[in-house]
Amino acid sequence: MKKIFLPVLLAFSLFTGFLSGYAYNLYFSREECLQKTFLDNTTKLSPEEIENITNALNAVTEADENKEIDKDISDGDNNQQQTSSQFVGSRNSNKFYPVECRYAKLIKEENKVYFQTIEEGEKAGRKYVECK
Repeated sequence: MKKIFLPVLLAFSLFTGFLSGYAYNLYFSREECLQKTFLDNTTKLSPEEIENITNALNAVTEADENKEIDKDISDGDNNQQQTSSQFVGSRNSNKFYPVECRYAKLIKEENKVYFQTIEEGEKAGRKYVECK
């Protein structure tokens, strides 16, 4: 058994080393090609094209920043609704529970739907479940 194990282990080690060296070399030669292509292409762009590209990139960055601000504002509204609500249900279920119920605590935050009263939850087509 030992006569077979050692050559197999040696072959596996050599093969693994070869693959990792090949991958490392491939990655860095690819990076160099990308850098060279980018540098060669920048000399072919006119100043107007460079300005258009820069403006487009800035517009995308500003749009992403605005999305983050909108998300923060909506999260604040959700937190305000949580503190004043007495009952919670899941978007994926037709039941709702008191906020302090153990079942309510199992609902993922992004799926929670809040109600002020039992009547409000029942009007939404959900069934009230008392926590025992």
